[in-house]
Amino acid sequence: MKLRKIMPQNKKGAGALLVIFLIVLVVGVLLALYFGIANKPIEEKIVDSGLGSDLGVSGILSGCPDNGQTSVVVDVQNNQNSTGVETFDTTLELYDATATDPNTAPLETLTDTSAGAATLSCGQKYYGKILSTSGASGDSGIILAVSGSGLSDLKASDDMTSFTFTPNRESAKLVVKSQQHATQRVRVFNLIGDAFMDDNQDETATNYDSTDGVVFEDTTVESVSIRTL
Repeated sequence: MKLRKIMPQNKKGAGALLVIFLIVLVVGVLLALYFGIANKPIEEKIVDSGLGSDLGVSGILSGCPDNGQTSVVVDVQNNQNSTGVETFDTTLELYDATATDPNTAPLETLTDTSAGAATLSCGQKYYGKILSTSGASGDSGIILAVSGSGLSDLKASDDMTSFTFTPNRESAKLVVKSQQHATQRVRVFNLIGDAFMDDNQDETATNYDSTDGVVFEDTTVESVSIRTL
């Protein structure tokens, strides 16, 4: 019987395979770590700008400049002029719309509303109104419509006495539609006395009279009178 000598396994070949396996394993781990970090979503940090708590990401990043200020050009236009654009000067007051009582004190008061401008806080919501500075013989305090650019939340109130807006750009334009008119003339009818009232200027009840400081008196009951401002 012949005995065959069993040769030992190739130790060099097994060691090489082990080294290759370890290299592949290390490369795989490194690639997994790299792609895991690269694909991780970046967490965006929002810094409070002091311009209001309801701004959100869009309010801060939508166009407000670094100094947080917006230059707003303001025009008040006469809506009764149907043939062209007619601006006029009145008094426009702006308040903090987020305040509990926005009428405490205006943040801005403009008297040049035909080409005036105001520097406002970008991202802050404002509440505005115009005053009838000429009384019965001039401009009105009614807000018929508002429009513009570089502004959001732009809306006139349902009762036509005010409007709101939020600047969201470095520069903006605000257009307020109101009406400018001459002195209003009226006739006053007393339902109880069933007759028109005369006035203290011409003592007659048959014509229309000025509403600028006139006292209307009843033709039948002298104690009834109405003074216009």
